Amino acid sequence: MMDWTFLPHVAELVFDEENHIYRARGEILSSVTGILKEEGLAVYGNGQDTSWAMQVGTWVHRAVEWHERGSLDESNLPSGIRRYVTSWEKFKDRSGFKPIVDLMEVRLWHPDHRFGGTPDIPGYIGGKFVLVDLKTGSKRESDKVQVGTYWGLLRDSVMEFKATGAFAEGRVVYLKDDGGVPGVANVDTMEMFQNEHLFLMALALNRWKKSNI
Repeated sequence: MMDWTFLPHVAELVFDEENHIYRARGEILSSVTGILKEEGLAVYGNGQDTSWAMQVGTWVHRAVEWHERGSLDESNLPSGIRRYVTSWEKFKDRSGFKPIVDLMEVRLWHPDHRFGGTPDIPGYIGGKFVLVDLKTGSKRESDKVQVGTYWGLLRDSVMEFKATGAFAEGRVVYLKDDGGVPGVANVDTMEMFQNEHLFLMALALNRWKKSNI
């Protein structure tokens, strides 16, 4: 099993979970999802239904993480959340995806571009490095931008990736609430690179507008 080493800047991140705020070096950081929303690349909706959907997504992410770490108490898991975990298992069975548990759901920030985010589940498919982003809602084109951006965060935060200039593919996995086989959006290496840079352009535009408009 490979040891993974986070670069020193990762330890400087402070995350306010209640308000979902990333801070580092005394600065409140932009977040990946926040920039996508503010620049109109992702529309998340408004109101009670959206808040509930986001809460379900949080629960499912936590359940899948605990499942992979071997600490999930299946006996106390609500049936609705369990079905999402079943859907996740079907993705793994069909794709051969092997998670890197040590790198799952680690909150990160980029010291040069000053934004934070939490990549979901890195791993391997057939020897290729793949970053998985889990979704419990409907498909958005911005999902591919998100997974590409998360790869940039991970690449520039883990010494073994930074040193080798590693490349990655992406998979956006749309888990089913009935436990069925999830939908999957594949993102190749070139598109991951392009989507990361699309996000950085959106980030720069967002900061320009806040400073000049």
